[in-house]
Amino acid sequence: KPASQATFGIFFAMIYVAYPFTVISQLSTGPMIDALAPAAQRGLCQGLNGATMAGAMAISPFLLGLVCDKLGTETTIWICVGISFFAALVNTPLMFAKDLKRMPPIAPAFARALKGEDSELVERALRGEWIPLAALDRINQERMDSGRYLLVQSVRSYEEDKDDMLLLQHQAMKDFDYRKKNISMWLRELDTKEKRQDLLDKLERSRLPEEKRQEDRDKLGVWFSDYLKDSGHTWVSPVLYKQMIMKAFPAILAGEEKQLTAENFERGVVNYAKLMNKYLAEKDQMGFNEAFSRRFGVGASTTSH
Repeated sequence: KPASQATFGIFFAMIYVAYPFTVISQLSTGPMIDALAPAAQRGLCQGLNGATMAGAMAISPFLLGLVCDKLGTETTIWICVGISFFAALVNTPLMFAKDLKRMPPIAPAFARALKGEDSELVERALRGEWIPLAALDRINQERMDSGRYLLVQSVRSYEEDKDDMLLLQHQAMKDFDYRKKNISMWLRELDTKEKRQDLLDKLERSRLPEEKRQEDRDKLGVWFSDYLKDSGHTWVSPVLYKQMIMKAFPAILAGEEKQLTAENFERGVVNYAKLMNKYLAEKDQMGFNEAFSRRFGVGASTTSH
């Protein structure tokens, strides 16, 4: 059929509507190859892709021209349509390739490793797996110094922990021992009110958002309840268990004091150390407790430096 203004208009509109999509598909090929190809073969794969596209662009116009002269324009157009649908069909599996899915949103700073950190350690902590408290402190010291969120180990469910309770106790003992020595260092180095206040200010700036802290508290409460249930504990009234919890976790600061300040820092930290030392089976445990309790125990007067 001879061309008309209407058919020319349709052709003109279609080519300039469809053509940008062909450009987009060509531009997206490179990143797709990078995502799918092994790292050691990305250059080779990109080169093969470029050679294939350049060869096809050089040969296909000549071949299609011959087809057009032999079979006619309309038949050639339908051949091109068929090739396009075949190519789309061949590429359909790429829609389901995991590596080509939309990237998930970047996790908040407290839920991912930051630049320069040991990503493996951070990921283990975020999964709730144990990492040495010394390693956690090193990461958090750098985060506090730069005003970033602390890395807080996630609370795993009791179901995940129950088969490794002996291992958990062993890991906790290592952390208790480290923290005891660490607290002694704090008391030596933070020997002025200004130094203590600087540490507390850094801690406050780096605290996780309240909703995240509440989420962790809730998870820990569920863990404790599941442990009691699995350990044979039953009750009619929770009063006894409340008392047992208070006995196991006595107040770090007495009276109206609820938070550490530069003034009560020494007393609160040492009372915390005394609590942890109850769980350490060491010969010097009694000496450590007595050495500090006479000066910094609950109710003792605070000594300023």
